[in-house]
Amino acid sequence: MDPVIAKKNRTKSVISLAALVLVLLSMQSFANAPRQVKVSALFVPTRTPSSSIDVKLSQVKPLIAEAGNQNSDVVVLPETYFQGRSSAAGAQQFDDSVVLDSMKVWAKTYNINIVFQVYELELNPTKLYNTVVFIDRNGEFVGKYRKVNLAPGAEVRLLTPGDSYPVFEMDFGKAGALICWDGWFTDPSKTLVQNGAEIILIPTSENNYLNLATITAENGVPIIYSVDHINDIPSGVWDHHGDSVYVNYDVGQNVVATGTVTLGSYKNLALGKTVQALADEPEHPASNAVDDKYSIERDAPADSQTSWKASSLPQWIEIDLGDDYDVDRVSIAQFNSDDYTYRIEGRATDGDYELLGDQVEKIESHVEWDIAGSEILSSRFEKKKVRYVKLTVDSDVKTDVTINEIKVFGYSEYVTKITGNNFTTPRNFDIYQNYPNPFNAQTTIPYMLSEPGYVKLAVYNMQGRLVRELVDGAVSAGEHMARWDGRDASAQYVSSGVYIYRIEFHGASGIRNVTEKKMIFLK
Repeated sequence: MDPVIAKKNRTKSVISLAALVLVLLSMQSFANAPRQVKVSALFVPTRTPSSSIDVKLSQVKPLIAEAGNQNSDVVVLPETYFQGRSSAAGAQQFDDSVVLDSMKVWAKTYNINIVFQVYELELNPTKLYNTVVFIDRNGEFVGKYRKVNLAPGAEVRLLTPGDSYPVFEMDFGKAGALICWDGWFTDPSKTLVQNGAEIILIPTSENNYLNLATITAENGVPIIYSVDHINDIPSGVWDHHGDSVYVNYDVGQNVVATGTVTLGSYKNLALGKTVQALADEPEHPASNAVDDKYSIERDAPADSQTSWKASSLPQWIEIDLGDDYDVDRVSIAQFNSDDYTYRIEGRATDGDYELLGDQVEKIESHVEWDIAGSEILSSRFEKKKVRYVKLTVDSDVKTDVTINEIKVFGYSEYVTKITGNNFTTPRNFDIYQNYPNPFNAQTTIPYMLSEPGYVKLAVYNMQGRLVRELVDGAVSAGEHMARWDGRDASAQYVSSGVYIYRIEFHGASGIRNVTEKKMIFLK
């Protein structure tokens, strides 16, 4: 080979490798970065089973448009909205679906991810599924989830169950879906979180608040809930603590329930960490309490359970988180928890033990038609920076204890170092990594201000030349998001490559800060 050509090929290989490294590093940053995500759940009570698909689409289109106009990242539609008088009526073949085609167009038109439920028809052989579909904001089909736990009655008779709980990488984070009856069980949501889900989207026709409370207490993820008629849980948005961000109580009205949740920060810090205990029983070591290999369904088979067992109460178990973290919740999976008392203490690396909490809330999932129920104990307390968490269990009437799992929820090391441990009161200002990154259509740049002030946020190329100003003016305190679509000031698309976004902040109190981050645009 000609030496000059060989040298050029080597140079291209080095450049390609460097680009790949940048992409991987950026993707890792996205995986760890905290993200403020705006989500919407629709409540559409005006639908009637006899309405045609065209009528139903015309009713829901303005609500999707409203969610897009509110700059929501994703909108979730309720279950059964597109069915007729039965599950089979209104069923769609995906290669010829007016509902799917409409959602693709509207997702792109209104720049929003759309998650909706439809009855999916397959032929040869004929099968009918209760299916949730994910469409990204480019109008592309991302994937689907087929309902695993079919409700007793018509669903069990007519539908084919799904066999897995997939998680989809959306531009705002990793999302999983459940459908209605799935929420009566706790293992489906637990499996989604084990598979990487940061948020759970639930189209439904009904459910019970106890089920949602159990899901959030056990998993620490936000839940978006879209229901097609009023019951004890209307459409709404719940954060990682299970607190309401937005709930619709407007009975009989078409409503877009919109709220902001945080992804990429809150997690179970105890998973797989080092533990020690006062009792040392070889058949049931303390590590069983932090291995995530358990089920809290009452009728789960014995071989699916692991546990830590101790006798001669009181007994304690201590978890070493490996570093100092901000924690605010301990959850305990345990059956037959009556007559026990619990004391939760924590200490930093160089500190003494302090009481975190000694009260637990017992949450039991709603039991209906003799399905498997579950229970979990949850203790929430003021955020405290600790490395070691110690749980002491005692009882006046019992002599031993069996605990299936202990989870310590808190804020990851990334958040501790970047945001000063508090999203709502950042130190002066914080700008987070854009998402998605890399991107080829639009990316979101989140930032937060602790006080009002002047903000200039702009995009520059690697030569330092200004590409586009995104924000230039007075901005209020709180959470904000800027978006860039890869165009310059002349509305022309820029070339693929690495770009810099730079924020300047002049606060009302006189503080001044400047921060830069990199992002990758791929055409």
